[in-house]
Amino acid sequence: MRAVSLKLLRLFEPLFDGVLAVGTPVSLRVASRPPYHLRMSRAAVLAAPLVTLALVSCGGDSESGANGAATTVTVIDIRGRVNELVTPGADGLPGGMAVEGEGEEDTHYSSAWVRMKDSTVIWRRSGDKTVAAVMAELRPGLRVEVKFSGAVALSDPVQGTAAEITIID
Repeated sequence: MRAVSLKLLRLFEPLFDGVLAVGTPVSLRVASRPPYHLRMSRAAVLAAPLVTLALVSCGGDSESGANGAATTVTVIDIRGRVNELVTPGADGLPGGMAVEGEGEEDTHYSSAWVRMKDSTVIWRRSGDKTVAAVMAELRPGLRVEVKFSGAVALSDPVQGTAAEITIID
């Protein structure tokens, strides 16, 4: 077997430019490919950005009509009556309110616990007129529309932070 190895070594010696000494372990996989698992991970790393780009570029404007013109759609997360109201405390805890309503075509939820922060914008709408309001105007029994900002906890009822609250007269 050793004689065959030396014959192979002498056969391939011109490829190594004579840098190998007799007795040096030689692998005949000098120009071979890396193992399968390494090739696949490289392929996945290269393919992932391309797949992401393809998915993002294929997404169209979901609010555009057949003619391509964008339409303005106001999405209201919940519309209903205030059942419970917790005003913000002096200790810095945010206020909140429980809102119960009906599931309607232009709303996402029928009941929610709505957290209010200092950044929450409050409006009062009467007919076609909308004016700024304050948190002190909120009270149980009022009908409101709420738009959430950020993540919404999908519990029962859902829980979210209000970006905008509109009191409906």
